[in-house]
Amino acid sequence: MEQNENTDIRPMWSVSYPKRKESATFHALCLIVSDIIKDRAELISPDRNSGDKLHQALNTLGVQEEEFYQFQKESNET
Repeated sequence: MEQNENTDIRPMWSVSYPKRKESATFHALCLIVSDIIKDRAELISPDRNSGDKLHQALNTLGVQEEEFYQFQKESNET
């Protein structure tokens, strides 16, 4: 995973997350970014449990865990 790819995730999330309820486009972008985060988490050491991998991926990509989990909760409710 290249560093420049990691730096693209945070700005996309930080712009789209606050506007996710106002626009279907921003909500869709959050869905895409959250899928990318989950995919990146799976690439982390197979010896770790999924929670640890996701925690590390969120930290590496610069996405707030609270925001990520809030979005996941909202997405599961719809």
